[in-house]
Amino acid sequence: MKGDTKMIKHWSRQLSGTDLYILFSTILTGQNWSAIEGKSLAKSTAPAHFSVGSMMKEHPDILRQITDVLSSVPPVLLLVLKTNDLLRMVDQKLFADQPLAVQQHAQLRTWMRISHYCLIAIRNARSQDIHHSVSRAGFLQTASRIGRLAMNWISFWVYDAALTLYSVVLTIEDVFIRWRAKFAH
Repeated sequence: MKGDTKMIKHWSRQLSGTDLYILFSTILTGQNWSAIEGKSLAKSTAPAHFSVGSMMKEHPDILRQITDVLSSVPPVLLLVLKTNDLLRMVDQKLFADQPLAVQQHAQLRTWMRISHYCLIAIRNARSQDIHHSVSRAGFLQTASRIGRLAMNWISFWVYDAALTLYSVVLTIEDVFIRWRAKFAH
């Protein structure tokens, strides 16, 4: 979410099936719309604070809208969102005494771990689909199935390797940040 309202609308519609992109983005990130729209998500580790009373005054049908958004999201995605939210809160508590960049990296690593397990689930689901696809037992069909399985695994490893490499870069950067903070005092 880089503040691109057009893309946020598109992906919100794809993922939630609703046009409530501001609400969906806020639920997804745990940040205020101004932070999302202003491209300042990466600069903020504090959760958004919402007053239920003020939200109800400003938007009397907010509870219905939240229900609409959450009921339209696939259950697996809802589980990922809630897990991400809970882990984000844990990271905020565990890394509260660390420099801001380290806090941000901790949240990125949490997201990368969740992404890793999502990639595994996608890879496994695709493999199951390929294994159970109806085809005749001919040579060409078997070769095609083996090719699709190989591409599925290669695709997984490409994305997973990128996540791992990024995690290594963040770890190295954290060491330098902590080292610099230690000697700055």
